[in-house]
Amino acid sequence: MATYHPDGSEMGESPAAPATYEEYCRINTNKGEIKIHAFAGPQALPVSGVQITITKALPDGEHVLFRGATDIDGIIDSIVVPTPPRQLSMFPNLRIPYATYRIYAHHPEFRLIPSFGDIAVFDGIKSIRRIPMVRLQRAE
Repeated sequence: MATYHPDGSEMGESPAAPATYEEYCRINTNKGEIKIHAFAGPQALPVSGVQITITKALPDGEHVLFRGATDIDGIIDSIVVPTPPRQLSMFPNLRIPYATYRIYAHHPEFRLIPSFGDIAVFDGIKSIRRIPMVRLQRAE
């Protein structure tokens, strides 16, 4: 399928989606960052020790890019991941100008408030994912 520049001139065929993580990294040579902030309650109290896993799903499987735990402030900062070059945002019909990653979070004393899902990461930009959590009630 042909794609076109904004002025209407043809750019050629759209690149095929990568099938493996190696292909994905060859295509997405630039870098973006992810910052995680886990918190609980209306006052946004930090939750330390939240186990975070960041993955990328591709046809050959789901690849783990990062595993770690939030610090005392409920934060993991500067997780570097591959992204497409920012120049793609100038030609939106060519390829999506950002990468998406899945974030999993777990803490034995908290439950996750659902619906935070995937995160979009752009070249040279830090994307911040806030993860709201609720403390589990203990049986007495």
